[in-house]
Amino acid sequence: MLGKLLKYEMKATARPIVPAFLAVLGLTLISSLFILFGNPFENVEGLDTVYSTVFGSLLAFTIIAIVVFTAVVIIFILQRFYKNFFTDEAYLTFTLPVSTSQNLGAKLISGFLWILLAGFVSLFCIFYIIFVAALKSAEGLSLAAFFDALGRDFQTTFARIGLDGAVFGFELLVMVLVSMASSLIIYYLSVTLGCFVAKKHKVWGSIGMYFAINFAISIISNLLYSFLTVGVYAVDYSIASVFHVMLLVPTLLYLCIGVAGWFLCVKLLRDKINLQ
Repeated sequence: MLGKLLKYEMKATARPIVPAFLAVLGLTLISSLFILFGNPFENVEGLDTVYSTVFGSLLAFTIIAIVVFTAVVIIFILQRFYKNFFTDEAYLTFTLPVSTSQNLGAKLISGFLWILLAGFVSLFCIFYIIFVAALKSAEGLSLAAFFDALGRDFQTTFARIGLDGAVFGFELLVMVLVSMASSLIIYYLSVTLGCFVAKKHKVWGSIGMYFAINFAISIISNLLYSFLTVGVYAVDYSIASVFHVMLLVPTLLYLCIGVAGWFLCVKLLRDKINLQ
């Protein structure tokens, strides 16, 4: 049943999100073409200024769109979660022959996949614009040469601080994936708590709960960083050790927070069913 729920959830969320994906990719392509072909009116008085203004505005709008793109996707996901669980649609949601954990799980997996894809698209757009700009300024530059130079710079940096690039990359990937999933659970938990606490102002209640939860998390994480960093310096004073701790601590912290937030969110939603 989880598979059917997930399939339906992906289709429902695709309707507002896919056009946003296409818009960002389209803006990136158009801006890249402007960069690649340069100013054809460079020697034409008047048109040169107009072209530069249009290009500058387009590039600035594209960068802003890329930056806020993931946030827009998250808003779409949370809006659907709110409508399905805390508006008139909740009656239909809670009468489906599925458990609360399956319902929430489908939304978590769907939201996680969309946010992951949005992050990938944002990074792709940023690196693509950078590559096109580098291609324009350096003749003979190829995509392979660009990434080869980038890889050599990373290898030099890792070797200088005594860090294994493969291990660091794996730890960073795990931390990013765990923090993304945990952050989405925190979003869901904030909406759930906000709607339970603030009956008349659910949106503001959800926003307040989000800041309150993150404030508590920041205090806990700062304390953990302080104690563990002191321990690292006392046992093995090396930059590589500090990097490993900086990745391991938030990974474990967000894993614990995500698991706790999941069970609390499921319990609160089950209580909502019982209240109805």
